[in-house]
Amino acid sequence: GRPRIYQSPTGMSPSRWSTLSLALLASLTAVESAGGCWSTSDLATQKQVQCHTWCSSTIEWQGPHALIFSDWCGCQSEARAATDTRLSPFIPAHEYQWAVHSIASSGGVPPLASLITLLDSVSHNAEQSLIKHGWSAERVLAFFASYGNIGTEPEQILAYVRALHCAKRPPRHVSEVGLFQGHSAALFMAATANVGAQYTVIDPLEFP
Repeated sequence: GRPRIYQSPTGMSPSRWSTLSLALLASLTAVESAGGCWSTSDLATQKQVQCHTWCSSTIEWQGPHALIFSDWCGCQSEARAATDTRLSPFIPAHEYQWAVHSIASSGGVPPLASLITLLDSVSHNAEQSLIKHGWSAERVLAFFASYGNIGTEPEQILAYVRALHCAKRPPRHVSEVGLFQGHSAALFMAATANVGAQYTVIDPLEFP
């Protein structure tokens, strides 16, 4: 679906943002409860199952995102590449489209290769956006190294996908508070592509 972005009014109070964030958390909790699957207590088991699948992947373990997943799962891989010394690679359009199709068709946690392709593509676009604004590659890498995103938090990816797939019916509308680089937005839209869900984000749009 097409993303819809709402820019928050200038000077929105912290309490208002807190209210919006709590509302989102409550909605995710309700989805999990209604779905009756993948409870919070089962997350460790889900990680074990998913990491077994990811570690068995035949992907070439290169790039920062691959290294993060390998470390998190404890894969005996040849993952290599320092996460703070190299910009994310350019992803051709056909590879990105393949990744989206693969994620949309997975019916659960995305295959590792398609997930990394999606995350690398979003990171590349965000990095190049800052470079076009005159930032050096070193400054871009240092800036993103000081912030987190779902591309650096595999457990958060599992939680997000769980919220989508545990619903009794496929979600037709996904709302999110806050947009930084766009990793979660891309994942949400890819995971719901088969049902044409609409994505809405509420954000002050302060990022270049």
